[in-house]
Amino acid sequence: MNATWLLQDAKNNLSEVEETALRDGAQIITRNGKPVVVVLSAEAFARFKPSEKLVEIHQDCPAKKWQVERDLTPARDLDFKQSAMAYLFDNHVLCESSKTRPDPAVIQ
Repeated sequence: MNATWLLQDAKNNLSEVEETALRDGAQIITRNGKPVVVVLSAEAFARFKPSEKLVEIHQDCPAKKWQVERDLTPARDLDFKQSAMAYLFDNHVLCESSKTRPDPAVIQ
């Protein structure tokens, strides 16, 4: 059974927190009403550790021999300034009272 302890109570009764964690399972310690620490037995903690390291998993992966080709075709040219201004006008962010669009050559 998980028990909840206030931080100050856990400090003052650390031996009891430890014994309860060994006997009953994880003990939750709270600060300002929020869980901040869990005390559990070393045996329970060992069950949470991964059995393999991530590097070992990658080394055994059959996909490591795959070749990925990159598309070297240049991306299209975009006029971000004009596109951004069009977006702002279309969404009524700029010139809401005026429905006319400014000359892009003026926007520098």
